[in-house]
Amino acid sequence: MDVERIASVGWQSVSLATTPLELIVGLYFLWKLLGVSALFGLVASIIAAPVTYYLGTVSADLEDRIQSARDKRVGVISEMLLSIKMIKFNAWESRARERVEQVRQEELKGIAAEFAIGLLMYVVTSISLALMGVFALGHYTLARGEALTPSIAFSALAILEGLQYTTSDIPDEIVAVLQAAVSFLRTARYLQSEEIIPVPGSRFSSDGQTPQTVALSEVTVTWPVDGVVEAKAGSDPAVEAGNTSFTLTDLNVTFAVGQLNLIVGRLGSGKSLLLKALLGEAQILSGLVLSPRSSPTALAEDRLRLVRPFQSSVWQDVSRVAYVPQTTYLQSSTIRANILFGLPLWDERYQETLDACGLRPDVTAFDDGDLTLVGENGVTLSGGQKARVSLARAIYSRASTLLLDDCLSAVDAETAAHIYEKLFKGPLCCGRTVILVSHQVQLVAPAAAKVVVIHEGSVAFDGDSQAFLASKWSDVAREDESKETVGEEEQTVETLLATEAKPSEEQAAGSGSSKDAGSANAFTTQVASETPAIRGNTPEEEDTALKVEPKTAQEETRSFGSIPMHVYWTWLRAGSSAIFWLFVASLFILSSWSAVFTNVWLKWWMQQSSAIETGRAAHSTAWWYGWYSAISLGSVLLIALRKALVYYGTIKSSRALFRQMTNAVLRAPLGFHNACPQGRLLNRFGSDFETVDVSVPYQAAWFLPSVLAIFLNLGAAVLSGGASSLLPVLLVVPAYVWYGRLYCTASRDARRLAMLAYSKVMSSVAEMVAATPVIRAFGASEYLRRAFFDVYDDWLMAKLPAATISHYVSLRLELLGSLLTFLVSALIVLDPGSAWGHTFNAATAGFLLTTIHNVQEAMERTLYSYASLERSLVSVERVIEYTKLPSEAAEIVEPRPHASWPSRGRIDFVNVAARYAADLPLVLKNISFSLPASSKIAIVGSTGSGKSTLVQSLFRLIEADAGEILIDGINVGKIGLQDLRSRLQIVPQDPIILAGSLRSAVDVLGTCKDEEVLAALRAVALIREDVEQSSAVPLPTSNYSTDFSNLSYPISEGGSNLSAGEKQLICLARCILSQSKVIVLDEATSSTDAETEAIVSQSVHKVFTQSTVIAIAHRLRSIIDFDKVLVIEEGEVAEFDSPASLLAKGEESKFYRLCQATGDAEFAYLKDRA
Repeated sequence: MDVERIASVGWQSVSLATTPLELIVGLYFLWKLLGVSALFGLVASIIAAPVTYYLGTVSADLEDRIQSARDKRVGVISEMLLSIKMIKFNAWESRARERVEQVRQEELKGIAAEFAIGLLMYVVTSISLALMGVFALGHYTLARGEALTPSIAFSALAILEGLQYTTSDIPDEIVAVLQAAVSFLRTARYLQSEEIIPVPGSRFSSDGQTPQTVALSEVTVTWPVDGVVEAKAGSDPAVEAGNTSFTLTDLNVTFAVGQLNLIVGRLGSGKSLLLKALLGEAQILSGLVLSPRSSPTALAEDRLRLVRPFQSSVWQDVSRVAYVPQTTYLQSSTIRANILFGLPLWDERYQETLDACGLRPDVTAFDDGDLTLVGENGVTLSGGQKARVSLARAIYSRASTLLLDDCLSAVDAETAAHIYEKLFKGPLCCGRTVILVSHQVQLVAPAAAKVVVIHEGSVAFDGDSQAFLASKWSDVAREDESKETVGEEEQTVETLLATEAKPSEEQAAGSGSSKDAGSANAFTTQVASETPAIRGNTPEEEDTALKVEPKTAQEETRSFGSIPMHVYWTWLRAGSSAIFWLFVASLFILSSWSAVFTNVWLKWWMQQSSAIETGRAAHSTAWWYGWYSAISLGSVLLIALRKALVYYGTIKSSRALFRQMTNAVLRAPLGFHNACPQGRLLNRFGSDFETVDVSVPYQAAWFLPSVLAIFLNLGAAVLSGGASSLLPVLLVVPAYVWYGRLYCTASRDARRLAMLAYSKVMSSVAEMVAATPVIRAFGASEYLRRAFFDVYDDWLMAKLPAATISHYVSLRLELLGSLLTFLVSALIVLDPGSAWGHTFNAATAGFLLTTIHNVQEAMERTLYSYASLERSLVSVERVIEYTKLPSEAAEIVEPRPHASWPSRGRIDFVNVAARYAADLPLVLKNISFSLPASSKIAIVGSTGSGKSTLVQSLFRLIEADAGEILIDGINVGKIGLQDLRSRLQIVPQDPIILAGSLRSAVDVLGTCKDEEVLAALRAVALIREDVEQSSAVPLPTSNYSTDFSNLSYPISEGGSNLSAGEKQLICLARCILSQSKVIVLDEATSSTDAETEAIVSQSVHKVFTQSTVIAIAHRLRSIIDFDKVLVIEEGEVAEFDSPASLLAKGEESKFYRLCQATGDAEFAYLKDRA
């Protein structure tokens, strides 16, 4: 937005720069007419100049504050959109509205103040011009006693009106220039901010010729606190500026070149920070860092230099780095395009990568194969699939150094073993320096050439695998892993039942295999590809993934034709009543007539001039002059009042529309958010609403007066010069109308196209900002910069026609204006009015010329203001479209359940069937089971079997197609969503924490005492047990680097300064605080170590003793002692019984086979625990 303002201020700057020259020329002609009296007119301008300057400085300060408030609002909305699933699960819509409304009010206060300053500038400028004429004519007629003839009066009036027309836009131009200046300073500050470069005392080597040493020597590193680099989700804790930041100290590590290196440590110990230090994404306080760094242009150069046939010796580049973050980043494109990431397709390597990363079964299962669209940040894929696609991108790359941040945590035991055998011990990693952060120590450590243990902010162990396995740290690791099975349970079942795999629930939803896409209801459509997916492509198919651009799940709509009247009406009525706008309309008529009446009064005065000179007039010059002055100044004040009321009414409308759109977006089904890119919504909340806030009021304040000026001036002309005065106007009006329709249609449609293109720009920016570390690590900066400029050029091309047609029409309107003036002059000279009963005397001729000139200017202003208003109302139209989004069921339904509901937590599913849309197949089919109060149930099943769909149906994120779900005997489909969701609690797999304090993250609604919040944090071991334990559960002392006892600890947007595991524990603390009778754990320990999982397990059995717990299991050990296990297959209940009963069935039980797959020792332990 800042750059757009800077780019668009050019013509306003030129206009503002030429204004002084036009004023000088006008004043010169005025001096030639009135002599020294013209100098007295300058007094008003001299007085007004410092006032205008002061108001301009105030406006600049206001604009800076408005921009900051606008940035804040967009940030809060962006966070709201990112966390929309969490908001819906927890019924936090009201809290989200409050947060957005709070920053919106701050912005609107600034806009209202800026409008007031602009109005004052208009009043000062207009009154100074009015006083210029009043003072000049007063001195000429009263002080000097000169006779005011029509030739002098109307010539002076024409000059003054020209000056008024010239200066009428000065306030808006000054504001626009000041806004651009503020944007320029903001942009300059950003461009001058510190960049990611090696700091003194550190070195990043990258000669590209020899194997690169990766080492840290006496390094002390912390998260940056100056905003240059932000800690991303999934990283270790970092405290914002002004707080103590977590630091790793005295790091001395030399990694094994060309081999596998393992980094081990507990949750929050600093493992991710170490990887960021190697990437150059952390603040190195001291020491030496040796690590290769990909050139920003590396990927762009690859696309030009790499030629077939490809060879491994040429492909791999020792100067390159690839990075897999803990929280995955995927582009909104196909699976293939995400893996290639701009590189050409080398089919052999690509196929090997799919196999080694365990993606072959997934790709085969998709209807579109590897051309399946993954959606924004992989929304149509499961967590495990996203992790493997992200890993495949790094493996396929040319990098010789791979930094992998816990990429095995989201996959199952068998898939992890497959990746270990086929990838880490296979040819694709041979000769590459692999630095892996992982909790899967027993699996990976034996093959690691180097193991590094991070503990309490420093390196506790650094040695080879044999030394590690013989050390106490190996014993600790074995103890940890004895508490867990590796990987994500749902994936374990998926692998176990791979031979029986059927179309997944997400494929049924039409978007591939995804848990999260489960809610992509009617908004998500089956994605079709124009080319076959890869299953052994020929070299000629190299860049298919880059050439094919399948349609997105939901294309942004574009309106056609003129703006419908209901848009005008909806916009006006959004904030004010019809009576208010009728009053404003009457004020428009009165103020417009007052401007015309000034000229009429001057004409009457001139008609009496001869009588005044001879003393036969009824009134003196002073009387005529006094009323002329009062009418001139009154006209300015009426116009100012009119503008003030328009600004007031339009701000109220903007506030109301914003509330309506915010509410509509919050209440829209989750499937809408899965299908709608965030950039599209940000464009409507950002650029569109800035237009609604600022441009629409300005254009509305000018359009109606311009229309009224046409008719009022024509009426005055007819009354003065007779019907013949209309002849010139009637001759040129058709041409004005024709060019007007051409201009309005073209500019309006160009605006619509530009806004569609701008949504893509916003989406591209959002994607790049979210993935900055990944982009820099891969050397993709230049490649994505070029791709972004392609999108940006499309936007500029959409904007260009509007500017072109404007210049085209402007020239022709100027010619038509000259023609109209010529025809009126000819009419006066030929004087045909005598035949019509009128004659043109000097006063009438002067008045007629002035009035017709005003008509000409009014027609031009009407055309431009109407076209501008329609262009601006395109944004109103787009906003109104999103105020009418399909909505979920009602939040409140009477009669409401009792405040204590659910008091027991009994859950009954009775023949429940569910689908994502009416035209899609069922995902859940006749699900029936009952959970006694306070029972603990684990849900297992393959990916796409319906586990997450079942949870979403419980929360009514998707509505049951048949059957009913009862909680304590109440059908959840018959109560309001607010009552349902607020009484349940969930710990999701990928939690997003709203920005604010730690206290607000745990107690979102602010209903609990500090002591209760601290007790909940102790119960999940996020607080160090320095003095006393929580009475709830005796748990181990916290090992986290962040002091969570400080409830004011700042949480960054989305919880980006917390690790994924810490965010899950905060969600668990929230569940403890809520004391809900129904708790859902959706793979709640997928990003935690064994000790943290033990905390969750103890919480389930000791803290939630009075609650019914439904767990989509992550590790079998965590659920083997649950009361029941529900096995779901193809959307149906395959098994439902206690773990012991299922294990007793032997091979016929799917749960038995799943447990058996964990290995003999683990299987024996599971049977013993069951």
